[in-house]
Formats: sequence, structure tokens, C-alpha cells
Amino acid sequence: MTARRPAMKNQFFEWHGGTDEDHAVLAGWAAATPEDMGPVLARFRGGVHARLWAKGALLALDLGLALGLLRAMVGPGEDLTRDVVAIFVGAAVLVGGALLSLLLAARRRRHDVHRGGVVLRATADAPAAVVPWSSVDPGRVFVAPTTATATRWLAARVQRAVRPAAAVINGSVRGPGGSDDPDGTNAVLRHRPGTGDGPFGWWQIGVADPVSVLVAMESAMVAEGYPAAGMASRALFRETTLRAMGRDAATELDRALADPVVGATPDGD
Repeated sequence: MTARRPAMKNQFFEWHGGTDEDHAVLAGWAAATPEDMGPVLARFRGGVHARLWAKGALLALDLGLALGLLRAMVGPGEDLTRDVVAIFVGAAVLVGGALLSLLLAARRRRHDVHRGGVVLRATADAPAAVVPWSSVDPGRVFVAPTTATATRWLAARVQRAVRPAAAVINGSVRGPGGSDDPDGTNAVLRHRPGTGDGPFGWWQIGVADPVSVLVAMESAMVAEGYPAAGMASRALFRETTLRAMGRDAATELDRALADPVVGATPDGD
């Protein structure tokens, strides 16, 4: 039987005034690759909101009723039943195909929990956004019942109908995969950033069960010696509903370079 590798005591990054070690850590985040994060411990795929299927069924029903009524009003009387049935079947196939396309597109998003960090990709072939554990503050993590990146009311409404719940984490946004470039491939994984251009920003991991992602992350951190015990339960307690306009400052605790780590300990509540 192979002995378990003893965990080293690690601490989440805190700024110490610009020491050589500070700059070395920041440079390491910028150059980090998925290989640097060690083996993959858990893999998650993106999803869609559970209520999308109910909304899709209602849409197919409404579409079938509207087209069926139109057929009854303007079409010949013979073969009416056959035509109405065909209309309902066609509406179901059309809406079902659209929902399947949305699901397949969402499933292209990959969220890999490695031994040393989490690696995020908006698509299977997108550049990896690497978020080392040392850059994460477990006290700033929270769960969002649905993700919304749009700031316009109508667009946000549409997003809420499609986008799943998410684990929203605060960590490194350095490196090519984590660029703040609004046109970047991984921009769809970025929660609305706060002010400032520091190394920390928000990532939203939208999956069917965001708590399972947080549990996997917490387990990996604790195994590496980080004081992250209780992160998942704390994040669930801080669950919030993201709105199209404005931010919940009490939940979305933006982090500047010199801000201390809140942490997952009870005194961080």
C-alpha cells in the first residue's frame, strides 16, 4: 500500500509591500500552465439551467397551439387532426433541437480541479485560464443560483433562463487564459469585475451542481495544506442572486492587491 503524501503547510497569498517573494509569486501566476497544477482530481462540464427544460416544453406547447389554431382557422377541414398532431410534433422537435444545441455548447466548457489549482476553459480548444490555489481567497467564494454577465435588463433576463447555477471564485486573472480582454474566449467565464486592474478577479463556474465543484476544490486545497476547511459550506451560506444592475457589496467582496485574505474560518463570517 502506497503511503499518502504528507501535505505541506501552505498559505493563501497576501501582499507584503512588494518584496521579491511577492513579485515572484505574481510572475508565477502569469506564467502558470495546467501542467504546473499537477494531476487532475475532478473534471466538470458546463450545463444549462434546470428550468430551461420546463420553459422549453411550455414554449413548444405554446408554439403548437398557435400554429394549430392558425391551421384550423385558415386550412381545409379534412385531415385537421393529422395536421395539428404534425404541428405539435414539429414544434417539439424544433424546440428540442434548439435546447440540445444550447446544452452541447455549454458542455464544451471545461472546469478541471487539479492538485494545485483550477483550470478553466470556455471551450474545449480555448486557452486555459489557470487559477492557482495560492491566489484564491476561500472567504470570498459564493454560490450564485444563476449566472448573469449582461448589464442590460433584457439580455440578463434571457441569460437567467439559460445559464446554470455557479460557483463564483475570486482568484488570479493573470496569464493569457485569464486576460481581462473583453473579446477573449474565456470572457464568458468572468463574473463582472470590480474596479481596479490588480491580479485578482472573479470566475464563475456554471455547472448543474456548483457545490460539488466547491467540495472538490476544498478537498484539493486542504490536501495541499491550505486552510480552506469549510469553504464550500461558507460559500453556500453566502448564496446570492445576481442582478442585471448593481452589485451586492456584502457578498461580492472585490479584492485589491493589498487586501488581506478573508479566509474560511468562522471569524471570517
